[in-house]
Amino acid sequence: MKKLKENVFNVIVGIISMEEFEAWLYSDSFVIKNALENELVLEILLVNLKTRDSFQELEALCFRFFSREEFLIYQTQHVAKVMEEKGHTFEVEKWISTIANYYDHKEPEELLYHFESLSCLLDYGATYYGYNRAYLNNEVRIFGRRIQKTFENLNLEEKIECFKSGELIEISYLKCARA
Repeated sequence: MKKLKENVFNVIVGIISMEEFEAWLYSDSFVIKNALENELVLEILLVNLKTRDSFQELEALCFRFFSREEFLIYQTQHVAKVMEEKGHTFEVEKWISTIANYYDHKEPEELLYHFESLSCLLDYGATYYGYNRAYLNNEVRIFGRRIQKTFENLNLEEKIECFKSGELIEISYLKCARA
């Protein structure tokens, strides 16, 4: 079940393609063995993964069977690692805006607010604020590193609490924005 959850998360995050997920799904022994006994497995097998709506259907199943917060932590950790490794690139901008899409203004989670702010900074930083690419690159790397360091020794519940409060992660450009 752990591998199933991980691969569902991977396809929604964008780490693997729908085609890779489908190939894995139909060849995995756990899936084959539990096709009729496990509700999640059955529901996933009933999704036509070749349709345009398959991503949304899989995402809905993900949030029905797994905690939204656990998914967001998984996604955040992946994005943070990519951010630290690559800095500010078009690919990283895409990852950051993807995670910022989950920001809910009605029930804001601080870490998602940071991602949304960083996404805006990357979109408008050079044009409107005159930040150079080296500065933006450095901010992205620092942000990724801070998230990884913060989450490093926390269990899932502590990561979720940190995710909601954002308290353990100090972001330099946000201090200026909120002052």
